[in-house]
Amino acid sequence: MSRLVLTSDLMSRLRTELLASELETYSILFGRSIEISGRLARIVVHDAVTPPLDAYSERTTSRVQLRPEFVAEIAQRARRTGEAIVFTHTHPFPLNKFSLTDDEGEKVLADFLKQRVPNARHAALLITPETMISRELGHDLSLNVIGIGPELVWGKTNTSVDVHTRYDRQVRAFGKVGQGVLESMRVGIVGLGGTGSLVLQQLMHLGIRDLLLIDPDTIEETNLNRLVGECGQLI
Repeated sequence: MSRLVLTSDLMSRLRTELLASELETYSILFGRSIEISGRLARIVVHDAVTPPLDAYSERTTSRVQLRPEFVAEIAQRARRTGEAIVFTHTHPFPLNKFSLTDDEGEKVLADFLKQRVPNARHAALLITPETMISRELGHDLSLNVIGIGPELVWGKTNTSVDVHTRYDRQVRAFGKVGQGVLESMRVGIVGLGGTGSLVLQQLMHLGIRDLLLIDPDTIEETNLNRLVGECGQLI
């Protein structure tokens, strides 16, 4: 799954500062977008800018809009540096999805940035009291929000999760949210021999499906007594 990656400290700070107001609030994040085969793989955030009060043209408990002049300044920076822009705003109430107003506003922003900053992919991030969700700006491509730090933090930590009944025993230990976190992870394994193939098998049993497998070797008959399952077909 495509990702929006930021530090766990920034994730916590955004949630605390932006949700402190009863009004919808904006923050602008800057980062680098990475594509794989023409598809947005991830945006890695490295800076955050808080709009001044005079940057808002409208700001209420249910609606927020930035002035065109401020958006133009943001676009100028992104054009000059090649950065991706992540338009971040809040719903200071438990509406854990983008609204129709959000949809309409994003389409205008996406069309504008396509002309002004064509060499980067941009995103929208929504923060509510219960969750953080993201998507590519003006598109339906969801981005999994991940905070990197001493501990990994996922944006969707308090939402309900549907899991397959095959993971019933794990859900009893981790809970549905814990199982959902496992299924949202991407894990890399370097070396798929006697240890790596066992690790791969156990990760798949846990429900992890997004795997990056790295091993330049080819399987020989003398390797087979150390490999498990059908790992040979996965290399």
